[in-house]
Amino acid sequence: MTTELARGGRAAELLDAAIAEFVENGYPSTGVREITARADVSHGTFYNYFDNRRQMLSVLIQREFSSLLDVISRASEDYSDAYTEESLRKVLVELSAEIFSLVSGRVAVYTFLLMEAPGVDADALAEFVELYYEAARRIDVIFQRARDAGVVNSEINHDYVSQAWVSFVLGIIAGMIVDIEVPDPKLAAKTLTGILLHGAEIAAAEDSPAAID
Repeated sequence: MTTELARGGRAAELLDAAIAEFVENGYPSTGVREITARADVSHGTFYNYFDNRRQMLSVLIQREFSSLLDVISRASEDYSDAYTEESLRKVLVELSAEIFSLVSGRVAVYTFLLMEAPGVDADALAEFVELYYEAARRIDVIFQRARDAGVVNSEINHDYVSQAWVSFVLGIIAGMIVDIEVPDPKLAAKTLTGILLHGAEIAAAEDSPAAID
């Protein structure tokens, strides 16, 4: 099943019911019976859309994280001209803040997705790791453009920076889901950007390039 199909219609209703059950009762305690009861549909209807509960979990993981990946892709598309230190900071702050705001509105859901779902089995962990690298690949578009435009030092490993950004984001999200208050997503995003870019030197052909502080 594609992510697009999972976003609307009966399949989406079943996924909504499943995530609600998983959040409230945990994955091990939730079966097809509980999901269909919550969605008020028959077992047969469930199997019209999903092979089983485990396959449904994979579709659910893809659906929920696709919204965050889409945010990164839109930011990459927006960062298409006026390559300056200021514009790089701006796109990273706005992108990070939007992700934190999305998560803050669905903390219970992301607690399940990040803390429980990857531990279901080895395949679930592999799916999560692949999503991590997909997020890094998408944000890497921004860092590569900045480097190619001479905004940051060309010697900086953009793969490392991209994965570092994803790790910083996950670290802040982890704090949010264990009840560490993040009252201002925009401030958190500025802090994240400042830490990430602190060592990213401006690629001016000078003996002592200025650091982005």
